[in-house]
Amino acid sequence: HENAKEPIYSRPDDSGMDFFVADKDYVKEDVEYIEYDTGVAVAVPEGYTGFLFPRSSVSKTSLIMANCVGVIEASYRGTLKARFRKVDIGPEFEIGDKFVQLIVLPKWKLIVKKTDRLSDTERGENGFGSSGSK
Repeated sequence: HENAKEPIYSRPDDSGMDFFVADKDYVKEDVEYIEYDTGVAVAVPEGYTGFLFPRSSVSKTSLIMANCVGVIEASYRGTLKARFRKVDIGPEFEIGDKFVQLIVLPKWKLIVKKTDRLSDTERGENGFGSSGSK
């Protein structure tokens, strides 16, 4: 894509590689989305999965990534895109802005076994903030 920029690690110890907006489009389905395209295609190595997260700078906009995280399978070869919903009046990402980051992790296949009982743990079934409870 003519506006595509090479993705970068902004700092040497970053886990996520930053991607830039190369194009944007307003998509109307059940709700209206802003679809941002990086203009960059990647080949995630076999045995790994890519996870596309919004950068923390999204908090300076009125946008929320529609699916919270994008899963990039090793077989996908298109450009990386992300859809956002506008939830309030405020800034959007523009061409050239950093907006998402890609983290690549090893893929694990789980073996599913039916059981009537799981092993006991100190936490048990306590969830939804239970570690902050007294």
